Amino acid sequence: MFKNDKPVEQVMAEMDAAAGVAEDELQNIDQDTVDKMATWWLKNYMKAGHKRLGRVLVQWAKDMTKSPPKGKGEESHGTIVLDL
Repeated sequence: MFKNDKPVEQVMAEMDAAAGVAEDELQNIDQDTVDKMATWWLKNYMKAGHKRLGRVLVQWAKDMTKSPPKGKGEESHGTIVLDL
């Protein structure tokens, strides 16, 4: 049992369902962008680990809600609002 008193199996099933939704959402993102992020992830996950890379992306997204970051030689494309 977890702190919320849900059985482990239920929590895992909910996480699997959430991962499926996230995967479906990738279909609505520019595929060139998804390809670049997937390449970045593949390049780094063996040394940094999935959890640390996830933290990097979450922090990047949170920072974007405050002030959109600019890439090298690129202009920002606006602020992203997260529904957290």
